[in-house]
Parts: sequence; structure tokens; C-alpha cells
Amino acid sequence: VDDPNTRCTMFRRTTPQLTGQGGLYETAKGIYLDLPKKFRPVFKEKDLKAVFPSGASIKYSHMEYEQDKYNHQGLQYTFIGFDEGCQFLWSQIEYLMSRMRSKSKYSSRMVISCNPDADHELARFIDWWLDEDGYPDPDKCGVVRYFIRLDGDFIWADDPQELIDKYWVGPEQDPKRERVPKPVSTTFIGSTIFDNPVVLKDNPEYLSFLEGLPELEKAQLLYGNWKAKPEGSKSFTRSMIKYVDALPPDVVSVRAWDKAMTERTSGNRFPDFTACIKVSRDSDGRYYLSGDYHPEVFDGGDYSTQTAGRFCKRSGERDILIKKQAEYDGQDVTIVFPVDPGQAGGSEFLTSTRNLVNEGFRVEKDPMPTSRSKLTRFQPFCTLAYQGLVFIVRSSFDPKTLEAILKEMENFTGERSTRTRKDDFV
Repeated sequence: VDDPNTRCTMFRRTTPQLTGQGGLYETAKGIYLDLPKKFRPVFKEKDLKAVFPSGASIKYSHMEYEQDKYNHQGLQYTFIGFDEGCQFLWSQIEYLMSRMRSKSKYSSRMVISCNPDADHELARFIDWWLDEDGYPDPDKCGVVRYFIRLDGDFIWADDPQELIDKYWVGPEQDPKRERVPKPVSTTFIGSTIFDNPVVLKDNPEYLSFLEGLPELEKAQLLYGNWKAKPEGSKSFTRSMIKYVDALPPDVVSVRAWDKAMTERTSGNRFPDFTACIKVSRDSDGRYYLSGDYHPEVFDGGDYSTQTAGRFCKRSGERDILIKKQAEYDGQDVTIVFPVDPGQAGGSEFLTSTRNLVNEGFRVEKDPMPTSRSKLTRFQPFCTLAYQGLVFIVRSSFDPKTLEAILKEMENFTGERSTRTRKDDFV
């Protein structure tokens, strides 16, 4: 409040969360209007802004839609606050990191308050401060670490000089890049309701409410567990699967595809994958899952998962990779594509199959209607696995890919995929 160049902004995801009863803006007024007159700000209701006598200000903002982040393009902030950070898209939080600069005499900083969400990128961002079970590690909470951004990734170290020494590039090596960005200090502090005696005193029933929650929500909201997440549908467990070293002779094989058409970008780092897997059936009705992936049919790039059989490409490059996989499999393996409902789905199927058919490959429509729920469409496979009729050709997968597939099937709930929980292999 003593610096006229200090500019602060506070975010909630939606306007009602910001301005509703007991919301961030109303609470702020209750605090700041109790200050001595020489520090007390004027609240500009139309702009949701508090301006202090010095000229310092706090703006209260929402960011309901991803593109709302661009409302802050070119702006500079001394302080950025996210309330309930896991309700925001990671791309919004990342973008606001680039606004951490101002003419204030104080260094810019960002503070994020949030409840645990195992599927949010923040869970990965703070992973170092958690124990193996997902709870905040008391020996690490408050410990300061440092990161730089390099080609879109976060590079971490315990000492900022370590990052400068390792990643600084002199002009004689690269005239365009004389230094890495300045390391940014970061810490994480885990807390629970038991760290807030005022709330416990004023709202004793709130603790009772938290203690009465289902186990998943209790682990998250009462004890602060960042790895607690809904279990899968229990339709499939890896114990149902048997393993073989190779495909038996005289099987009939198909390779099924789940097609997407989005590339990774800095604004969309976790799109859905195009994914595939080969399924074979013998004369006794046993089914075999195989990888046998073309070396180029994998997820590459800066944000690679380094698992085979899936990738993020636009439709043109995607179809080239599908054709390469078809050539790798040979013409004995039928290609299966799902067909979305409506005329557009039929047209897309014809377009994507024409070149393959002209090359002598057999392409069929997935007979399972895509209008049915994902969980319903998964059930026939689960039933076969439960009956002991599904085998995995272990040698056809690398270990990391096989683990990703099994984990995805076990965690599958039928709900929409998220940034960290995908259903493309399913």
C-alpha cells in the first residue's frame, strides 16, 4: 500500500464465485474497509477494483473461458492470486505467469490456493512436495525450489545457480540465446482444516461435515490427499488378463483405431490421442491384444509420454501414420474405424478409407454404435476378459506402453477424458 506502481489481480473462475455472498470481493471489502483511513482503499464497484490512497490497486477478475486469459495480454502485475486454482485451466495459470512483472519496487509473485485434484496439472507441478501416498510431506512443505521454462517444460533444481550453470548458453554457441530465463522460486505449503482454528471455532459443524464425506472426498478435502481419485468402473482389472509369448497360428487380426485430429500446442498441451491396438481371434474364440507398432507410430514431441501406439497429429499427418502402420501390419490385418453418427461421420469414414482401400487394405466400420455410452461399449471386452478369453502378447509391447494401456483400462469410468486421464486405448 506504500507503492503507487503496485498492481494486483485476484481471480475466481466465474463472476458469481467472485461477487456472490461471502465471495472473494465481498470478503475483501470486509477486510480492507476496516483499515485505518490513511490505508483504506476506495472500491470501484463497476470495475470490481480497490484503489489505495498511494495509487496501488487490486483488480478482482473472473476467467470463465480459456480465451479470457488474453484479456491480460500486455498487462503487468505485482501480485497474482488464484482462489481455487484447480478450477482454472492450467493454460490460464501458465499464461498469467508471463504477466509477473511490474514497475513496483516489490518483486512480482503468484499465490494459488486450491483443494487437491489428482487430474489437474497442479498435482504434477507440486509432486516433489508430496509423499508417496499423495499427502503433503511435512519435511518438505515450505521448502523453496527453483524452476526455469525451457522449450515449454519445467526444469527444477534446489539451487538457482545450478540451473544457470547447466543451461546458460554463451553467444559463441548460440547468438540468439545468450541466457536462460531467470530461475523462479516456488514453494508449496500443505494445510488442512486443523490449521485454521478460527474456522473451527466459528463453524464447528464444518468439521463434522468433512468427516462425514465419502472416503475419496474425505481424503481430498479433510486430509489434503493429491493422489486420491475416483476408482475405475471395476469392470476390468489386469488380473483378468493372461499373457502369451507370441500369437498362435491361423488367427484373424484387426487393428482398431480411435481417431483424433488435434496437435499439441502451447495452449493445448494435453489433447486426446489418436490410438490403436491390434486384436486377433483364434478358432476357439480366444482374443489376443498386440502392439506391433510401426517405429514412427508413437507420441513424440516436447511433451512426449514416450508410449507407442498413440500420437497427436492433425488429420493429414494422422492419416499418413495410419497408412504406415497398415503397411507395417500387412494386408492380412483388417483396419477398423469407428463412425460418428450423422452424415459427417459417414463422410469422414469414406475420406479416410479411400486411400487405404486403393492400396489393397481392407477397412471396416466398427459395428458398435458410437451413440451408446462408452462404458456400455467397453462391457463386451470386459466380459471376455472376465471369462479368461483375453490374452496379451507381451513381447509385442514395450513395458511403458503396456503399463499405460492396463492402467487406462483399470481407471476407465466412462466419463469424459481429462488432461491426465485418457480413454483412447480403451
